Order: sequence, then C-alpha cells, then structure tokens
Amino acid sequence: MKKLKLLFIVLFGFSGCTENPFSADKISPEKRMTVRGTVQLSDGSSPAGVFVFLEGLNLSTYSDSSGNFSLTLPIPQKQPGGGISDRTLIYYYVANYAYATSAVAIANGYFVFGQQDINSDGQILKTVRLNKLVDVQTAIKPDVFPHDSTGYLVLSVKFSVLVNGISVSTFIDRSTGQLACAVFNPVHKDSLDPILV
Repeated sequence: MKKLKLLFIVLFGFSGCTENPFSADKISPEKRMTVRGTVQLSDGSSPAGVFVFLEGLNLSTYSDSSGNFSLTLPIPQKQPGGGISDRTLIYYYVANYAYATSAVAIANGYFVFGQQDINSDGQILKTVRLNKLVDVQTAIKPDVFPHDSTGYLVLSVKFSVLVNGISVSTFIDRSTGQLACAVFNPVHKDSLDPILV
C-alpha cells in the first residue's frame, strides 16, 4: 500500500511539471522542433515569398510579407535514422538576389538552441539579408502604340550589376545584329548560379 501511495504522489507531483528538475530546459511536446527568423531584401522590396529550406531534410517554407518564417522538424521517428544528428545549413533564396545561409545543429532529431546561428530561444541570431544582384530597367517608345499601327516599338533594357564578383557576357544575333541574351556569371565558381536574361 505504501508503494502505491508513493507512486501516486510521484505521478501527481510531476503531472503539472513544466521545468526539467535536472537542468534549466523547459519541457514541452514540441521541444526544440521549431526555429524562427526574419529575412530582408537589400533594396527594401517586400520579403514575402523568400524560399527557406533546411539542407538534408525535405523541409521548406516561404517567408511572409514581413519576412518572418518558421521551420518545424518532423518528429524524430519520421526523420532518417529515427532522429538525425548533424550540423547543417538553412538556405534562403529568391530570384535575382544572392542566397544566404544560417548554420544550425540538430541532435537526436531536435534543433540545438544556443549553438551555431540559433539563440537559446530558437531564433536565428541575426536578420538574414539577401543582396540584390542585378537591377533591370526597361523603357518602350512610343509610350502609346495603336493596335492598327504598322510602325516599330523600341525597347531598351538597362542592366546594372549591383554586387562585385559578377561578369556579364552578351550574345548578338548575327542575322539582326541585335542583342540576343546576356548571361551574368559569378567570377568565383561556387559563389552564385548564372543568371540568364
């Protein structure tokens, strides 16, 4: 009877427990499953729709109109090996901006808070900033072109490279002498993917 009473007291005493008695960690069902952060674009454009993905898992999301995002790991049992343990990267990407990364650590299927680029509250340490690569300006003359007109439209396109380390290659159509395409290549092979316009 004493053992049954003791068991009841232990179970009752720990049923409302929210703190780990052996460390300062909070106990919660989603323990260290989610990280949050914010993305900004260097030119002040809306950061909505930045693609955010975790390397090594099929896990991705998009930022909202304020640039906020969150990534939640699947439960460890649904991860490779029953809970991965690795250092990996979160990638941030949107067209015409250099991608950025944040380093994270995962142990036994949970994010390790307070290490790499995650603070002790599960936030990415700094706002992630994506730098615009190329500015494109277009102009058409004449401004108004009647539907029954037989003249020509003149389209001009101006490309401005906004970051160091990009070379521009242009290709001319031999039959017309006009610009056929322009390719923006990174000077350092592994830094960026080519942009074709």
